[in-house]
Amino acid sequence: MEVLILIVGAALLLAMASPAMAVDATHAVGRADLVGAFEEAVLDEGQYVGEQVFPVVPVSRKKAFFPAITRESLLQHPDTLARGMDATYRRLIFQTEDRAYACEERGGEILLDDGQVAELATDYGLEPDEVAGRLLYHQVRRQHEAAVAAQVFDPVANFTAGQGNYTDVTGSEPWTDPDALIVPTILAAIEAIAGRTGAEPAAMVMNRTNFHRLMNNAQIRAGLAADRTKTVRELASAIAPLLGLEQIYVGQAVYNAAPLGGAFSGAKFWSNLYVNVFVRGDGLTRPTLGVTTLYSEDSAQNVVLEEYRDDTRRSQVMRARHVVDEVVCDVAFGQLIKVAAA
Repeated sequence: MEVLILIVGAALLLAMASPAMAVDATHAVGRADLVGAFEEAVLDEGQYVGEQVFPVVPVSRKKAFFPAITRESLLQHPDTLARGMDATYRRLIFQTEDRAYACEERGGEILLDDGQVAELATDYGLEPDEVAGRLLYHQVRRQHEAAVAAQVFDPVANFTAGQGNYTDVTGSEPWTDPDALIVPTILAAIEAIAGRTGAEPAAMVMNRTNFHRLMNNAQIRAGLAADRTKTVRELASAIAPLLGLEQIYVGQAVYNAAPLGGAFSGAKFWSNLYVNVFVRGDGLTRPTLGVTTLYSEDSAQNVVLEEYRDDTRRSQVMRARHVVDEVVCDVAFGQLIKVAAA
């Protein structure tokens, strides 16, 4: 017997001004116990990297403008700061530009029929609320992963040769060739970002396929210790300094590209074609390629799990949701590199 699954869009969810008001208005009970376990599993597996590439920044307004102090004014260099004969000092100015974010609510629900829940628990020892929570949690996380990957691996608007933040090495040093000179490629990207922004990029993101190509590269193998029993995260941390970086993020999450009911067809959020070297900050006040703004008044954490009663359906309803926006702060802080043709 199958549990009826109702996935609803964020636009259909009840408006909530704060977590406390959400409970009063809908009688929903937060299931932070499930969220905690899921988040620990995600961190251990390392399958999602969207939160690392676009760090989560809590905001108190659902949408707003925020000022960005321009690099032109931050890095200005007057010819002299010598105090004048009239006892005056050189007066400097700084300039700002308005940037915007607009968080939107996204989420889904699963209906757990009382009779079906009892039968599954009795006959199979299955805990439907845990299964539903896990499914919903990963649905929301995958949506976020897809949104970040689409921005960071965008060769049409965000990263182009005309803007100087796009490089194609498929004709010269493709990563499919184990003898490709990868180190100079990455160092050139670091130099390009530092030269146009004054900020030092320290991170790179790629998918598992390109990480395996990286590990198979002769230059990288020569710089690694013989011990290959490390996890992906440990190996990424070992390889990063060889490339002049502090961290490599390896996106490993996949999704089913086939319609529900069809045979599973695995697809990747992070393409085999690209890697991106980028500047990563910890908020809206430091240089960073992008952030995830989280409307904390209605979404205390990146994924909120809730449970409420629907007596008209004699069912419990599990819900997962968040209120976010994936914001590209400045495309100059990234360098997209096309490393393979497939």
